[in-house]
Amino acid sequence: MQYLKNRVLHELRRFRAQYQYRTSEFSVDLPLGMVRRILTRNGLGFDNDGNPSWWYASLDLRRNEADDLTKAALKYVADNMPRNTRILGTGCGTGWMLFWFAQKGFNDIEGFDYLPNVVQSAKDIAAAANFQVKLWKDDGFHPKLEGKYGLILVLHWLYSAWMGNYGNAPRGSEDRYALLSAFLDQYAEHVERGGLIMLELVDAISDFREPPTDIYPIRHTAEQVAKCAGEFGLTLERKMFNSNYGHLPRMLYVLRRS
Repeated sequence: MQYLKNRVLHELRRFRAQYQYRTSEFSVDLPLGMVRRILTRNGLGFDNDGNPSWWYASLDLRRNEADDLTKAALKYVADNMPRNTRILGTGCGTGWMLFWFAQKGFNDIEGFDYLPNVVQSAKDIAAAANFQVKLWKDDGFHPKLEGKYGLILVLHWLYSAWMGNYGNAPRGSEDRYALLSAFLDQYAEHVERGGLIMLELVDAISDFREPPTDIYPIRHTAEQVAKCAGEFGLTLERKMFNSNYGHLPRMLYVLRRS
């Protein structure tokens, strides 16, 4: 009975999202039934209680279209980056944002994720849609990168991985500034001069939430991010804030390599 109830609830949410975002410019033009079958085949469908995986729910509930911060990031790239920019999507999941960029004419796109079945799903979707996107499995905290990129995307995953999701060890008790510094140290040298890192973090305003919550405990102020970025030759060019989607307020930082 619980399985059936959860499946019905998901279908109702799916139909609502499908109607709400039916004309969104941030949709990926793919047969969603095909994508659902690929996710299910790779173990990313529904669990025994009828709950969808995060990736299945993200597809059906239209995260690209529902999250204002994601839409702002996509539009910023589409409006400001040349179509031949070498793009790296870190923690890219099933590749949905990367496929949107491919759909918009970007032609040098790469991405990786930590979970093998998630990467395989992304590869299967790309192959079915004939998207020319290079995808591989890698550790976002210790990536094996070659060369430099015009754009590195760090969206949706870093603060969650610090909490211990996606098979990572929880880091909530560690120093926030040190964690950010160690992370940027892995990527800054792989950004070409004039290139960008787009970095999404939970904002430290969440420390004042009542009642307090321990979800996503690694949170940063804009001042911390600007100072840490400067130590790696990165300048804070723009900030975008969102508090109306997800568990906690998030800030998207656009960091340019000088």
